[in-house]
Amino acid sequence: VCVTLAVLSPRSLPATMRAAIWSALLLAVIALAANLGRIMPPDRPRALAPMYQYDRLCTVTLAVALTALWFRPSRLQPTLAIVGCLPMLTLTMIRRLGPSSNSGDIGLTIWGTLALFGLATQSQRLTQPRPAGIPAAGPGEYARRTFSILLALTAAYVLTPPIAATTRIALDRIFGWMAGNRRDAEARFSFENLALASPPAAWAGHFRPMLAIEAPSMPGYLRESVYLQCQRNSWVRRDGSTMQVLNELPDRHGGQGQRAYQVAADQDAVTSSWWTVHALSPARLAGFCLPGHAAIVAYAGEEAPKMDSDGIVILEDQPPPSRFEVGVAPTGNNRAFNWPRPPLPGEYLSLPALLAPSVTNWVAACAGLAEADSPVAAMQAVVRDFQERFTYELGVNYGRVAPLDRFMTARTGHCTLFASAATLMLRQRGIPARMVSGYLCTERHPWTGQWTVRARDGHAWCEAWDEQRASWVLVEATPANGLPSAHPPPGRLRLAFETLTALWRSLLETLRQRNPLLYVALAGVWLFGFLRHFLTSPLGIGCCACAAAYWWWRRRRHRRVQDEAARLRAALTRAMRRSERRLTPAHLRRAADEPWTAWARRVTPQLPPERATRLRALAETYQDLRYRETLDVPRARAWLTNSRRGHSRAISRAADGTAADSGPGWP
Repeated sequence: VCVTLAVLSPRSLPATMRAAIWSALLLAVIALAANLGRIMPPDRPRALAPMYQYDRLCTVTLAVALTALWFRPSRLQPTLAIVGCLPMLTLTMIRRLGPSSNSGDIGLTIWGTLALFGLATQSQRLTQPRPAGIPAAGPGEYARRTFSILLALTAAYVLTPPIAATTRIALDRIFGWMAGNRRDAEARFSFENLALASPPAAWAGHFRPMLAIEAPSMPGYLRESVYLQCQRNSWVRRDGSTMQVLNELPDRHGGQGQRAYQVAADQDAVTSSWWTVHALSPARLAGFCLPGHAAIVAYAGEEAPKMDSDGIVILEDQPPPSRFEVGVAPTGNNRAFNWPRPPLPGEYLSLPALLAPSVTNWVAACAGLAEADSPVAAMQAVVRDFQERFTYELGVNYGRVAPLDRFMTARTGHCTLFASAATLMLRQRGIPARMVSGYLCTERHPWTGQWTVRARDGHAWCEAWDEQRASWVLVEATPANGLPSAHPPPGRLRLAFETLTALWRSLLETLRQRNPLLYVALAGVWLFGFLRHFLTSPLGIGCCACAAAYWWWRRRRHRRVQDEAARLRAALTRAMRRSERRLTPAHLRRAADEPWTAWARRVTPQLPPERATRLRALAETYQDLRYRETLDVPRARAWLTNSRRGHSRAISRAADGTAADSGPGWP
């Protein structure tokens, strides 16, 4: 459609930067509105973000390529148009190069695109007005241009198979490299292992926001990973094969366009409130960070999440979505995930063989733990012992050999060591326990009102099974000064930056929900349909006839009102501008506020002598005729006649003042 309109347009756009920018923006908006599926960012960033970015780039470059068709033909126009279409052609080849791909179809696509641009550029070159002295296009020029187009198209079609094969090889290499980088990133942030090494001493200065939560009360403990097997220097997660797909709840949802999935084991679990969680760094999260009393999770996505028996919810090979809703049960915060139920597997009581003797000594050294007559009493004894005899400190690394032994001897360490020792000590007393890592959210942003989770809020704790109450209990063994709530607050500058980031995120979410370009596209469809039905109806035909008659009457009336001198002055201006286009190249055109005689004196040294003399004569005579207080009508008519016919000798003699040979009408 754009190529056809460009060929049929009566005149080109003005060769100014303003015209180029605005026409490119207009076509880009139209193209993006036509490509609605790729306008807004996807909900699955790691899966669709590269494709989404590439689609936007192809759409914008195609709009720029189409913009080149609306300007005066030049040597660079075909190059700009075709280069602008290369990303879209590459995208077509990428998505058509599959097991059942047909290179002939790809060649036809490329051939058709090149044919359109070749037809547009050659048609514009042949139909543009030519400077004086250059003959009109004849059969020979038409034949040469047609042959050049056919030669280029034939070469493009013949070279399609090797280009397609080269593209396939390049894609395999590039995508393989990207997949390797993605696997490295996933390995870095997958949290398959939880090392016992201490974070750096400056861990409290890691202000990177990880989550922003809209909740009526403090979220508290957010579970990210659960570890059951303890080695000498790390914890290992359960094998992912135990993950089960969550059941979708069609009658419950946390927001418009979202799918809800049941997290709570109780089929009749109810939700007391909904939280809105914004994952600000999804690639650094191992899964959905959920509280222990989460009942439902809802988000806009096609893939159903998976959950293990310990309540860890993830998306397979994907980070969590950037925004999801959490329905929490009315059981209060800081609760452990109350599943699984007995009989529990032996891995909840397993002790590493190399640490079993040491754990027995730890239990004996803990006051009240060996004599505890209930799981709750044993948990309280462990917490009390760590609170009274141990201190919290970052940056203390005990190496890779028996770090827990050295921690229990030195009685100082970080939260992972506290939680690890508590888990093993409870297991030695026959109480099932598991190691949990995640975040402890206690900070409320003073300007946005959202609960903020930062990288420094990473925490580890223990969850143990209370047989008397038949429930899991959260055991916090870390001293109070080691909890994330003891960190100093961030500065005002950082708070201001995070506030602006939150406002921008809210704007994007509003645009995602409203989708204004969708309304623009729908308005265009409605307008097109209305005009089509209206113009083909008898009423529309009558209205068009009346509008045409009114326009013709206004034009005739305007011409009658305008006197002969004004019409001649306007005709002089049009003729002089036409002569300017015929006699000078584009880079020597006159500025809008430059006098004609001054412009002629400036450019004539750069023109051939004959053309310079003709241009100087035209400009001086035009300046004298056009801006006189009283127009010399006969002389103006003669100047217009000779300008149209291109009588250069008569114009030169008129400029020299030799009226005898100047032809009829010249003084």
